[in-house]
Amino acid sequence: MGVVKWIGVKKGDSVTNGQVVVLLDDAEYKARRHETEGRLAAAQANLHKAQLNSERVAKLLIEKVETQQLADDWRLNVTSAEASVQEVEGQLDLIKTYLDWTIIRSPINGVILEKLVDPNELVTPQSFGGTRGPSTALIALADPKDLQVEIDVSEADVAKVYLQQKCKVSPEAYPDKVYEGYVAEKAPEASRQKGTLQIKVQIVNPDSFLTPELSAKVDFIGKE
Repeated sequence: MGVVKWIGVKKGDSVTNGQVVVLLDDAEYKARRHETEGRLAAAQANLHKAQLNSERVAKLLIEKVETQQLADDWRLNVTSAEASVQEVEGQLDLIKTYLDWTIIRSPINGVILEKLVDPNELVTPQSFGGTRGPSTALIALADPKDLQVEIDVSEADVAKVYLQQKCKVSPEAYPDKVYEGYVAEKAPEASRQKGTLQIKVQIVNPDSFLTPELSAKVDFIGKE
């Protein structure tokens, strides 16, 4: 979970792939990183000490001053110290990953459709269902160059529609404009209540007149 610290976009803004759009509060993870960095430094110091003692005992063993048992013990101490360093390094890498997750970037070039959170709002990366509780999504955005029309086709007409079938798309807001399209997807399951199957038509070369959530009329072009 985290708290929204900053939102750098508003509805209608254009964003680019990788642009920072939201920052989450990272104070806790920064504190944990500093703590873990201190533990790593201590673990590395213990490893260095164990290595020096092991080397010293190995020399004394050659001179018959120390026993083989003591040399073996210090070699085990070195192995244990190495494992401790590796463990803390893994914990530090995990915390750095959490810190990176507090920086939310746009995954595409697109337009902000809606801000779904406000500053100081609690958010979580996991949804537990229902409409109450912490928010899961932060913003809604769309790629204006990648638009589809969703259509519910009657079961009686489903056999007439096939993938890659050419279409003509006319937005209700601009009936004089006609765009080329094609059937990109047919839902794997029909709606029993409606008696329909959802079809998605990909619009070819959309322009600035087309925006998400516009209603449109689709004419399916039959086989030649």
